[in-house]
Amino acid sequence: MTITGAELAKHATPARYVREVVKLQLAALGLADDASDYVESVLLIVSELVTNAYRHAGGAQSIRVTYDTGNVTIEVDDTAPLRQ
Repeated sequence: MTITGAELAKHATPARYVREVVKLQLAALGLADDASDYVESVLLIVSELVTNAYRHAGGAQSIRVTYDTGNVTIEVDDTAPLRQ
């Protein structure tokens, strides 16, 4: 699942929006009831990453969340220039 920066820009609270989208996606995978601590940890992490992208880098260009064999990968591309 990928959420674009343009999609995030439509929401006053991007971290809350991403948290809800990810929660729905994890529920669709059947994780909502069986692993509530796991899901809450994932939601906290994604919320913090998005908040940090907005607070320290001016925003997020995209957010990708993937699930494979029990592992969730969260990637946030921010708008800050690369540092050398």
